[in-house]
Amino acid sequence: MSLTLIEALRQVEDFRAKRGQRYPLWVILLLVVMGTLNGCTSYQALEEFAQRHYQALTEHLDLDYKRLPSDSTVRRVLMGVNFSQLVQVFTRWAAPYIERDESGWFAIDGKGLNGSITAPCDTHQQFVNLVSVFSHSQGIVVAMAQYRSNAGSEIAVVKALIATLDLQAVTYTMDAAHAQKKRSKRLSSRATIT
Repeated sequence: MSLTLIEALRQVEDFRAKRGQRYPLWVILLLVVMGTLNGCTSYQALEEFAQRHYQALTEHLDLDYKRLPSDSTVRRVLMGVNFSQLVQVFTRWAAPYIERDESGWFAIDGKGLNGSITAPCDTHQQFVNLVSVFSHSQGIVVAMAQYRSNAGSEIAVVKALIATLDLQAVTYTMDAAHAQKKRSKRLSSRATIT
């Protein structure tokens, strides 16, 4: 049986102290997901999204709040949430969508996250990278992983994601950096890389 997104987000462990909590963690994470899907790209935009849709959100989600989380609350949560656990929960939620993917086409790409850079003046800048697997037929990301630029490579993360998904007879599209002879041979028996 597949989980709803809310059921999945409720499984993410709340790292915050109980004292002073106004909103359950799942509410904030759900607002981030919904706001991001609606084009919000900043904390302020997420707060404005929550304000704009306050009536509908509180009615449909059966919430009893005078207001929804502010941009600073959302920021604190996103800075403190256990990303690895969030990814595991997300992957479990997305699993049924992978099984229903009839086209067998998945795009894999990595991006550096804006605003995650540390030591910007150093020769080797460090920032967080996110690699995602996108299902063409479903139109959603079905798996993701992160790594720091100084502690890993996109090639290794993509290799681990493909192994985790363990999909048969599918086609992956990705950057040319991943077209290495050794790995292409290993994958050609199970999947195609283009």
